[in-house]
Amino acid sequence: MRRRLPIGSIMLSIMLAWGCGSRPGSAEDSQPPDGGPVADGPQPSSWRFVPEDDGSASPAVVLRQSDGTTGSGVSDVWIDVVVRGVASLQGVAFRLAFDPQQVKVAASEEGQVWQQSSVKHVARFAVRTEGELWAGLGHVGSGGLAAPGSGVTVARVRLTPVGSGTIPIMFRKHHNIVLDAKGTAVKVEWLGGQLEPSSK
Repeated sequence: MRRRLPIGSIMLSIMLAWGCGSRPGSAEDSQPPDGGPVADGPQPSSWRFVPEDDGSASPAVVLRQSDGTTGSGVSDVWIDVVVRGVASLQGVAFRLAFDPQQVKVAASEEGQVWQQSSVKHVARFAVRTEGELWAGLGHVGSGGLAAPGSGVTVARVRLTPVGSGTIPIMFRKHHNIVLDAKGTAVKVEWLGGQLEPSSK
């Protein structure tokens, strides 16, 4: 069901969903996905991100590996957070969940699409020790971005794997929201993926 929010409440709802001033989550919320134990041996030197998205879901918020980007280490992987199928995007708030013993968040930043917009915007990020990245991005006041079928990158995250094997990177259920320019909460699919060692 689509909810309509007053324009004055749009950014407030984004920040609340993001977790600004929130109470601690429940024990269930605090548990990272099961990524298995950290390996004692040498770690893979190269990684790739395998998305859960097959391109069919719309509207959706999906994770994709960025093209042509590297971090400070050879194992770093840049991930784009992409919104697609929303005619006029006001803002988005999400929580990415991961096993903090398997992967570290090295950096997080807003997508260039916000910087290119003439409307004032906010972008907030916080990494939680239990293994979550909280993010809230959006326009202040009225205004929206086009997020067509091909999608628009709203945020980028640089991940440093420190474990081995498959490492899930998923959106935390029930803690995410997408708002259109009218302040309506849009029902979308939230699709994550996993980091895997690259084959040589």
